[in-house]
This record gives sequence, C-alpha cells and structure tokens, in this order.
Amino acid sequence: MRGIGKSEREKGHKYEDQKICRHCGKSYYVVTQEGVRKAGSVMWNSRQYCSVECRMKHDTRKVKVCPVCGREFKRSRNGTTGRGIFCSVKCANSLKSGSGNPRWSGGKYEHVCKKCGKKFKSYKKTQVFCSYKCRGNTNVAKRGYRAELRAIRRLRREGYSTVRSAGSKGVFDVIAYNQKEIKFIQVKKVKDVYFNEEKVHHFFRDEIKKIRSETVPVFVVKELWVYTDKRQGPHIEVIK
Repeated sequence: MRGIGKSEREKGHKYEDQKICRHCGKSYYVVTQEGVRKAGSVMWNSRQYCSVECRMKHDTRKVKVCPVCGREFKRSRNGTTGRGIFCSVKCANSLKSGSGNPRWSGGKYEHVCKKCGKKFKSYKKTQVFCSYKCRGNTNVAKRGYRAELRAIRRLRREGYSTVRSAGSKGVFDVIAYNQKEIKFIQVKKVKDVYFNEEKVHHFFRDEIKKIRSETVPVFVVKELWVYTDKRQGPHIEVIK
C-alpha cells in the first residue's frame, strides 16, 4: 500500500478494507478511499478479485458465434468487436463493402473513354474518362476551342472571312482573309496568373519558333493571339 507507513497499518487497518474474492472466496484487503487521499494518489482500488489469475478464470462473458466466419468468441471487454456481434474488426468491416454496404449500387459500370477510346470500369455511372490525363487533355482542348471561337467572332466583326484550319491540328488555328490581306493565326488560351505581356516571347518561344519556320507567301501575315480569362481582347504578336 503505497504512501501509508507500517505504523498506520498496525492501527486496526484504518486505511484498508477487507473483501472476498468472487472466484475463490479468499479474503483480501484493498485501500479505502480515505487511504487513497492519505497516500496522495488518484487511484481508487475497486477490484473484485484477489489476483489476476482469479479475474481471468472468473470469466462470465457469453460465448457467441460470428455471423461472418462462424468462429466462436467472447465479447471484448473494451467493446471494439462490433458490439459483441462479430469476432474481429475485420469481420465487422467486411459487411461494409460490396453488397453489404447500404449505399451499394450494383458494382462497377463499363465505360468507353471519350478521349482515347479505351474500355474501363468505374463505380461512377456518369464517368466518361479513364484517367486524369485524358480528362486534362480534353479540358485543354476545350479551352483552346473556345479561344478560337472568340478569335473568329472578333475577326468577323472586323470584316474578315474566317476558316478553322484542319480541325486545329496544324500550326495555325484560324485563317482570316479580306480584299486587302490574308492572316494565318495561332490562338492560345492561358490563365491570368501565367500571362505577362513582357514575357510573351519567352513563354511561347516554342510556338513562335514553329510559326517562323512555316513557309508562306510574302503577302500572308503570321500572328499569335493570346487570350486570358479576364482580358476582353487578345494580346496580338505579329511574327516575321
């Protein structure tokens, strides 16, 4: 009995209480609440057995059968095995997946990727892309297409006739012409945080290099149009 001296114990066990073991019937002593305060401890001894062996032998838990694996078990004292229904956490979680899940919708659906044409399976019924790569490439293509439409509308307002060149697969995206001149235009769309008018030649150096390498008649003007999200009109660079 920690913190209580021998002389205190000899005074009629003032700080001890006698109990009877629930398993073997042997008498034993535990520290009383007054003794706990005397010893300066925060522990209150409320045990019901004289030893650990008696506590383990005197097991009153009922034997149950796991509905998943069929194994017999006794419910854990800390209640971590599914409220006494399952023998383990693994068996308890097994019913949360697949058809045992209340949100089960029938399994994976078969799809064909809208970008690459590859067959794949997914739990989402409305999924159309097989990977982030295909989805990202499609989003980039959509942004570029919308920028080309903005350029075509602008050119038509200025009196030009326009044509999208080869489905936008070549170097130039839009061809514009009127009675005075012909323009071959490459259209780009970038975010505002990436755009800087002073660094256009550096940011689009590869595109500008390809435009310059294209051989066109002398009377044709080669241009690079750069659209952003917030700018009303494009940034136009004439490539010579």
